[in-house]
Amino acid sequence: MAFIKKVRIVKVSIVPSERQGSLGHLIASNKIGSNPEDENFKSKYRTRLENFCMVAMAGMISEYILTGIKNWEGVYQDQEYVNYLLSLLTYSQREFSLYRDLLWVRTETILRTKDHWHMIENLANYLLTENSVISGRKAKEILRNSNPRLIKENISSVVCSLNKRG
Repeated sequence: MAFIKKVRIVKVSIVPSERQGSLGHLIASNKIGSNPEDENFKSKYRTRLENFCMVAMAGMISEYILTGIKNWEGVYQDQEYVNYLLSLLTYSQREFSLYRDLLWVRTETILRTKDHWHMIENLANYLLTENSVISGRKAKEILRNSNPRLIKENISSVVCSLNKRG
């Protein structure tokens, strides 16, 4: 989801961490960018905060898509982070709950698309068989190479730049 939402990936791992309470993790650059007390904060940073929420939800949702089980135990920190971000964007508990549900459905819908799910499978396979911890750069390379549309776009941009030179 970080790749899809253009959130910079620092590191990806499937190594469980009891200390962090996770089954694996993604470290992303999640700088909010301003003081939440600023009166224009919500309108200025809403999309960025939504993207951070979707990235934090993506691990649990991916596991849910794969197993049909919502495993709340391994995602405690992600859920706390989502709760914090949504508290910055909402005015009431009802709005908070509905917003959270909306972002869940939006994230699940994106992850269930054939191209995106294929990207997740390729990244998971690499993490399981090659190296259980990888850099953001390596993750981005794997994800980009997993999506035929992105490969075609990259080839087209290379051809276009070569045509401009020649």
